Amino acid sequence: MDPFDEVYSGHAVPRDRYLPAVDMRDPEFVGGYRIHKYDFGGGNVVTHIHANGPENAAKNGADDLFRNLQKDGSIPLKRHALNTASGEMLASHFAVNYGMPYKYSVAVDSKPFNEAPSAIFSALKHLNQAAKSAVSDEGFKDFNEMLCVGYYEKGKMGYHDDGEKELGPTVASLSLGATAFMSIRLKKRYYTGITTKGNKYDHEAPVLPGCVLEAERKALNAKWGNVTPAEFDTLQKAFYKQHSRELNRNCPELLNMTLMHGDIMVMHGSDLQKYYEHQVVSPGLTRFALTCRHIDPDLVDPAYHWKAVWDPTATITTEEQPKEAATLQRYAPDWNMFRG
Repeated sequence: MDPFDEVYSGHAVPRDRYLPAVDMRDPEFVGGYRIHKYDFGGGNVVTHIHANGPENAAKNGADDLFRNLQKDGSIPLKRHALNTASGEMLASHFAVNYGMPYKYSVAVDSKPFNEAPSAIFSALKHLNQAAKSAVSDEGFKDFNEMLCVGYYEKGKMGYHDDGEKELGPTVASLSLGATAFMSIRLKKRYYTGITTKGNKYDHEAPVLPGCVLEAERKALNAKWGNVTPAEFDTLQKAFYKQHSRELNRNCPELLNMTLMHGDIMVMHGSDLQKYYEHQVVSPGLTRFALTCRHIDPDLVDPAYHWKAVWDPTATITTEEQPKEAATLQRYAPDWNMFRG
């Protein structure tokens, strides 16, 4: 049977690509999900949870979420102001944030969880459970924020990181609708070792797997402390001159993930956002990305804390059921099966 046929009910066939600098662990299977973990070293791991047709079609699964998010007035998506080098302009995507305030390149006002539709709560609980199991970290903290982004007609979000100081080490995202392509690469400074300002070689920048001239940079760094600062400055200038062509290349994409409808992506690691950046390209017509984070309440004005109140153990209400009788009627995979 063709695995890309609509009636195919087996596990998803992965289309991800990665370079040798990234270690892909053996795939795991939970219910109808196929799980791939990509290890960047140092405890920094990206998990791609591939959904299949039956999982998406289950009650309150990805298919229902995708339909519910498009109901009239379901979520107040809008384009927000984006500051660029050319001045202020509107972002190409539509967004709304729920829970704890989250500030990134686009200024988005955060709405309280008690105003969120049931689809948001269903996705929030699903992502919280999946991420908690995927990272296998006893220090995991329940998500208290969700950014809902709508992409329409070839939308994209360029290279960026989720490294704001308020954020915890885990980010989880559910993809609904059109297929998207997410790529991860080293930031330019860590790919080359050259500072973004001053164009100087930084011997303190870590030499990470996948960077350019890895062996040569390690050899140069080993000389630090064995020569005078002036002598090392001469060495690094000669190094830059000798390898200027390699050092001015674009950073290669270490990991490319094809995010299909219903897929979950989890990024976890204290240094993942520091050393790497990612972009998402959505060439299709309509796609939603529901992305959760834990934002440190101590770094947020207490006046906004009430917006993030939600109970991870509570049942999910739906428009069809009264609150007192509501339950989450869908197949719930045993996420503990893929801990580790």
